[in-house]
Amino acid sequence: FLDLYDIGKPETQDYYFEWHSRFHLDDLLELNPDHKVIKHIGVATQINVPPSGNVAYLVGPMIDFKVPGAIFFQTSWMIRETPELDGIAFQNTTAFRWWFGKKLAYDNPNGALRRFYIGGFIDIKSSEGIESAWVIFQPQLLMHFNAISIGTELFVYTNKFGVEGKNETVPQIMVRWVL
Repeated sequence: FLDLYDIGKPETQDYYFEWHSRFHLDDLLELNPDHKVIKHIGVATQINVPPSGNVAYLVGPMIDFKVPGAIFFQTSWMIRETPELDGIAFQNTTAFRWWFGKKLAYDNPNGALRRFYIGGFIDIKSSEGIESAWVIFQPQLLMHFNAISIGTELFVYTNKFGVEGKNETVPQIMVRWVL
């Protein structure tokens, strides 16, 4: 994903970029976990590019749990390496999404099914070098239109970008386009 903020304000305009990949080893190795609790096991990888320019690389195991009614409920335990900082950090990321409400009828020529879902994630990162530990929690409420979802999210960030005491809570409009 790519977040742009303060667009149109050259002195404060900036961005934040992340690339996530989740490899389901059970699918790749043609294993059938057929487990009551676990849907997939695999490897999580991630690259973070914050405004500071301190690019972080993450890798670790992930589990996608079978949770009643959930589209997904995944958790990853990753080692986080930021070359510009001393040491390494550990990060846990848990992401989730549930449909709610009734499926709404196909009511347009394109056949877009409209339905609501709640979701979001929580990231918990240990300290690394001069950066303090931080937590990001981002619950979301979206209406789904095939490849596009529109709604709102609440962005809660403690020790933003690893700066002790720099906390932020911001409601935001969200548009998600899945290619």
